Amino acid sequence: MGLEGWRLSRTELRELLNKYERAVEDDAYFLVQPSNAERQLLGPDLLQRRITAVRQARDQNRRFLEQVLEDLPDIFAGPDAAVPPARPVAEFRSLGNGVSTLPSSSYGSLASVFLHLMRDWSALCEHVISVQYGPVVQEIKEILPKGSQVLLPGAGLGRLALMLASEGFQVEANDASRLFLTFADYILNREAACLLALLSELGLVGGMLAVSHGTEHVLARQLAERLGLENKPWHLEFITGQVREAVQMADLEERLVGSSSTRSMQNLLDARAAIEKEKVKTLEPPSTQVLLPAVPKRGTLGRTVRLRSGRVASEEEVNDKVMDKLVDELVRYKAPILEEIRKAMNPVRAKEALIGKYRFSTVRRYLASWERFREWADALGKPGQRPNSVTLVDYMYAREEEGMGASIPLAVSTAVAWFEKTAGTPEDEMLMNQQFLQLVMKELTRKLEMKAPPVRRCSTLEDFRDSLL
Repeated sequence: MGLEGWRLSRTELRELLNKYERAVEDDAYFLVQPSNAERQLLGPDLLQRRITAVRQARDQNRRFLEQVLEDLPDIFAGPDAAVPPARPVAEFRSLGNGVSTLPSSSYGSLASVFLHLMRDWSALCEHVISVQYGPVVQEIKEILPKGSQVLLPGAGLGRLALMLASEGFQVEANDASRLFLTFADYILNREAACLLALLSELGLVGGMLAVSHGTEHVLARQLAERLGLENKPWHLEFITGQVREAVQMADLEERLVGSSSTRSMQNLLDARAAIEKEKVKTLEPPSTQVLLPAVPKRGTLGRTVRLRSGRVASEEEVNDKVMDKLVDELVRYKAPILEEIRKAMNPVRAKEALIGKYRFSTVRRYLASWERFREWADALGKPGQRPNSVTLVDYMYAREEEGMGASIPLAVSTAVAWFEKTAGTPEDEMLMNQQFLQLVMKELTRKLEMKAPPVRRCSTLEDFRDSLL
């Protein structure tokens, strides 16, 4: 019995190897030692090719089994032998006492292992996999939403489990054969660990890995070549799953950022270049030059900002106030994104991601437009409720009566769309996604450009404030 109950020991696997090679010698005897009549029919060249093929197959199987043997823990290696190996893809555990395992006569021979290896993990039988496992994966995708839990009994060497996991499902795969579990652990975790280590070494993690979306087959082939491995079909499935997970994380970051545009390869490369530039800055030796006090500059591009009151504030102080204001508005809006921030592993980092690629000056401008609209909506209706599209239309016509430029409708639309995106508002609930509202904004812009006189439709914000007083 091995150190892990479900896993074979070196002695057990070596015994199975000896038994397997004896069976191979018996089965191959008449192939490599034919009768005289058969030798004459085959000829020396064909007979020699047969012998060479049988010998190469035996040696290749033996080398593979020796690698699995070396991977099994050696109990005489000391206490470190009890430390489980890294399992980045599939976690293995025993089901506990009382759960019986299969006898060696049932899926307990190496011949059955090689048969399943050929069927499930070789390129020669990829057509069998597509016919046998493909419909199962497709039907589960149609029945269950992504992320659902799937129980897979009799998982064998884990190919179907990996295919389902690469589609985003949480898979629990069971099997009663310790021999098959031992080989499934080796196939799923050891080579995959090498692939993950190489990805990390090359810096292909997170957003940089998400860039590979659509070119997973090229990445899988290059990784296999770099490691000196045969390019196997399951490599592509594994890398596809890793890229898909990276893309999902990038999408989550995008929602936290609140950008209205999709993430592109250039965005990711620019972000990576900025990070590397910051690293170089931190490695530069400190300058011995005496620096004179900097003259405060107007605007947010300088290190200081002159407020309307005349006081000069640091840029960090102003940015903190912008962040606090944004969070206050999100709380008042009861934004769905706040729940995701609370669940995040690093809520502070998630909150900072709300600003994203926008400058704080841009966020402050958007917030000012949103806050004015929200105050008008609060005065018009019930404070604390989300404004609806009708309220936004009335607000724009009220702004028209007050007098505004032709660029204001676009500015307000952009600010509202940005805030809703940042708040994590569902697409079907966003005000600016409603077609009639877009038409109203376009018509209002056209009227302002033509300088047509406004039509008084509702009270202004000042009128509502006066009436409340």
